[in-house]
Amino acid sequence: MNGHDMSLLSRSDRLLLRLGRQLVPREDREKWHAAWFAELYYLHNCISESRRRFIGSGLLADALWLRNKACRSAYSGSAILCLVTLMGLLVLVSVPVVVSAGSLQGLARYSITGIPIMVGQSLLICFVAVLTSPNFTRSRAPLPMRLRAKSHAFSAAKTGMLLLAMFVLSEEICAPFSPCTRFVPFLSQNLIFVLLGLYALRWASTDGHQRCRCCLRLLRPCPHIGRVSHNFLEWNGTEMMCPDGHGRLSIPEMESSWCPSSSWHHDTA
Repeated sequence: MNGHDMSLLSRSDRLLLRLGRQLVPREDREKWHAAWFAELYYLHNCISESRRRFIGSGLLADALWLRNKACRSAYSGSAILCLVTLMGLLVLVSVPVVVSAGSLQGLARYSITGIPIMVGQSLLICFVAVLTSPNFTRSRAPLPMRLRAKSHAFSAAKTGMLLLAMFVLSEEICAPFSPCTRFVPFLSQNLIFVLLGLYALRWASTDGHQRCRCCLRLLRPCPHIGRVSHNFLEWNGTEMMCPDGHGRLSIPEMESSWCPSSSWHHDTA
C-alpha cells in the first residue's frame, strides 16, 4: 500500500494504521500514512508494548484532529451549519411543548390550533419587516438563476424555522398565565411573538447580507479601505471577502446618491 511494505509492521499496527487512514481526509491520506508508517516502523522494536498503546492513541488523535480541521474548514460559516443550528434551536424550544402535550394526540391538537394563528401572525411580521428593512445589496452583474434560487430557498428555510421557534417560545412564556384567564395571555403571546419575530427577521436579514451570493458562506471582513475625509470625493468603506474567493461585498462608510447601498462584486476569474 502506497509503496510501503505493511508486513514490516505487526498486525495490530496495520489495523491501527488502516483505521486512522479512513479517518484522515482524502487529500491528506498519503502524507499522513507515510509519516505514521515510518513512525511505527522505527518504534516497533524500540519501545515496550505498554508504551505502544500511547502511540496508538496519539495516531488516532492525530487522524481525528485532521478530520475535525477539515470539517471546520468545510462547514464553518456555511448555510448547512446555520440551518442545523436553527434546527437544534427549534428542537430545544419545542421540548417543553412536547412534554406538556403528553401524547401524540395532544401534540396534534396543539399543531392544528396553533399553525393557522402562527401563519397569520407571521405574514404580518414579514410585511412589517419588508417595510422597515434597509436598502438591499446591489449586484454589479446579474446572478444566475440557480444561485438566486439557492439563496431564496436558504432564506425561506431560515425564516420559517426562526418564526416557528419564536412562536413556540412565545407560547411557553405565556403558558403559566393561561389557567387564570385566556384573553390576556392571548394578547401577550401575540405581542411577544411579533417582537421576537421582528428581531429574528432582523437577524436573518443581517446574516443573509453578510453571506456570499454564490456559496452562502459568511464573508470575512477586511480592513477599512479609503480615507474617511474624502467621503464626497472617492469611495471608502469596508469590504468583506468570500473565504472561497467567489467575490466581495463593498459596504460604503456613508450612503450617498451615487453609492446608496452595499454592492456585491462577483469574481469571474
